[in-house]
Amino acid sequence: MPLGLGTTLRMAREEQGRTLEEVQESTKVRKSFLDALEREDFASLPPRIYAIGIIRKYAKYLDTDPGPLVALLPDDKDINPTLVPLPTVGGAPRPWGTRIITGLIIFILIGILGARMSQVSDSSAKSYQGVVVAEIPTAVAARPGDTAKSNGLAVILPTSTPFPTATPAPKPSPAPKLRVPSLTGAQEETARTRLQSMGLVMNVEEAWSDSSPAGVLLDQKPSPGQELAKGEFVFVVVSKGPDTRIGVPNVIGMPEKQAQQVLAQAKLINSPWANYQGLEQIPASVLSSVCIGCVLSITPGPGQLVEKGATISMAVRRE
Repeated sequence: MPLGLGTTLRMAREEQGRTLEEVQESTKVRKSFLDALEREDFASLPPRIYAIGIIRKYAKYLDTDPGPLVALLPDDKDINPTLVPLPTVGGAPRPWGTRIITGLIIFILIGILGARMSQVSDSSAKSYQGVVVAEIPTAVAARPGDTAKSNGLAVILPTSTPFPTATPAPKPSPAPKLRVPSLTGAQEETARTRLQSMGLVMNVEEAWSDSSPAGVLLDQKPSPGQELAKGEFVFVVVSKGPDTRIGVPNVIGMPEKQAQQVLAQAKLINSPWANYQGLEQIPASVLSSVCIGCVLSITPGPGQLVEKGATISMAVRRE
C-alpha cells in the first residue's frame, strides 16, 4: 500500500535524523504547519494554494520529489474539520426558597436589634479603652401580679477599624498587534523588506500569470487590514510571468538520430549519456514493437511541460 503524504514526509525526515525545529529554521515554515502535514491534519493548514508551497519547501529540504506529494493534498472543499461540541453544564437547581427564608429572618433580627439600640440613652453610653458600653433597659416580670423591674443589660460594641486595602498588581499589557499592509501588485523584494521591518515573515508560492510580469505579487493571505502578532506568516503568491514551457515531443520508437533531431527542433537538449539496453534488459513485449537502435523511453516523459533548453535523456535498444 502506498504511503500517505504525512507518513512519507515524516519517514524522510526521521531517516535524515532531523527535527521539526530544524526544518522550521531552514525553511521558515511554521512548526505547527509541518506537524499538521505529517499528521495529515489538513484542516489546520492554510488554503490549498499556500499549503502546496509548504509541501514543496518541505520536500525540497528533504531532497524529495514534491510532485507526487502535492497530488495527495485534498481540495479545500474536501476538508471538513471536526467540530468538538462544547461541554454541557449540569447540576442540581439552587435552593432559592431556603435562601429567601433565611434572608428574611436575618432582616427581621437586624430590625429588632436596631429598634432596641435606639432606646439606649446617650447618658448611659460610656467609653472605655476604645469600646462603647451601653446599658439597655429591659423589663423582667418575676411572677404574675408583680410589677416589672428594670434590669441593665450591658452590650459592648467594638469600635470599627477599617480593613487594609490591597494594591492590585499591575496587569501586563498585551503584545501589540500588527496590521497587515496591502502587498498585491508590489515587487517581491519590496514586499519582503516591508514585512521584515514590521516583524512579519513572508512565505512565497509562485504561479504562472499571462497578465503580470515575473516577481509581482498576485495575492496574499491574510487580507490587508487584518491583525497579526509579531513573527507570524503572511502567505503570498508571486508571478512567474507567462508560461513559456513546452511539451516534450513523443520520440519513443524513433531511431536515435531522428529522435535527437526532433528534440533539437523543439529547443531541447539531448543528454550526452544515452542508456543503451540489451536483450536481457528489455521485456519480450517491447522487443516486437521497438527496432534495434530505436528509442525505448525518454525522461522527462512525452507531453510533460519543461522549460526551453531542458535536457532530455533517452534509453535506446542496443540489440
